[in-house]
This record gives sequence, C-alpha cells and structure tokens, in this order.
Amino acid sequence: MAAALERVRRTRNANLKDVVNDALRRGLNDLSTRPTLDRAGANDSDAERLKREERALREQIRRFRAADRLARDDVHRRRS
Repeated sequence: MAAALERVRRTRNANLKDVVNDALRRGLNDLSTRPTLDRAGANDSDAERLKREERALREQIRRFRAADRLARDDVHRRRS
C-alpha cells in the first residue's frame, strides 16, 4: 500500500499527506454507499471489470507529460 501511495504522490506531484487524505476520503465515500449486485461484481464479465478498473486508474492520474518519463538507461539503472 505504501508503494501505491508513493506512486500516486509522484504522479500527482503532491505531498504524501494530501494523497493519504484523498485516499481515505475516497475509501470512506465507498464505504458509505450501499453495495449493489452490479457494484459487487456479480454478473460482471472480465471485460467489464477491466474497463471499470481502467477508468478508476485513469481518474487517479491528474497530470501526465511524456517529458516527465525517465530515459531507458535511467530506468535500468534504477532497478540495479
């Protein structure tokens, strides 16, 4: 979980406190809504589930610029 929060923090270029607060706020909102069969995943195909997960991930990305990506050599250096 810590790695996921750090990844979101870097993606948003925000401080960790704001990211954690946002994650908690979203989690509490999800807990306060009534579960339905559709939301629980019953009757969902894999394709529908994957589309829903992709939408959720895309909503988390606030800003993206190709110029922010690491160079290939930097990525390989980071893993060692």
